[in-house]
Amino acid sequence: MSERDTSGASAAERQRRRSVAILTGLGAFLLVSFLIAFAYIQGWIPPQGGPAQQATGTPSRTPTTCPSVPPAPEPKTVTVNVYNATDRAGLAAATAKTLQDQGFTIGAVTNDPTGKKLDVAAEIRFGKAAAAKADVLAQRFPGAVKVVDDKRTDELVDVAIGAKFAAVAPPPTASPTPTC
Repeated sequence: MSERDTSGASAAERQRRRSVAILTGLGAFLLVSFLIAFAYIQGWIPPQGGPAQQATGTPSRTPTTCPSVPPAPEPKTVTVNVYNATDRAGLAAATAKTLQDQGFTIGAVTNDPTGKKLDVAAEIRFGKAAAAKADVLAQRFPGAVKVVDDKRTDELVDVAIGAKFAAVAPPPTASPTPTC
């Protein structure tokens, strides 16, 4: 018998059929794998096992949070010294009253001890330990300049009111949600 088998196909035809069958199977496998991966990425297939699954075998429904982002301090935990760095009389007292009404704790209320006359809305002065508290206060003074004093170790925040100050901004309506 020559190179033909009982069905009458030559060796080259059999090789071609095998190649087509293998390539078709491989293509189908890749297509199914892609569809499963796509469905998993889209969330159509929930993850199985691992720490997200409880002992009962049901997925955990607890929301995830960003543990590395601490919440912003409450105004009542921020002690503010209010200084007047302008020629406008009573500005520090009026500003301190507004801040107190917004929940801040008020420390000293006087003219700026540095003697500077500021040409900005406000200057917020603080040490590294009070950086988060200074951020909370800065929300109330749009356009304020923040000044970090590396020598300060206290958690007090000073606000020196400048010539471009108009009014204390109202408290934000909601805290921004951190993104992880």
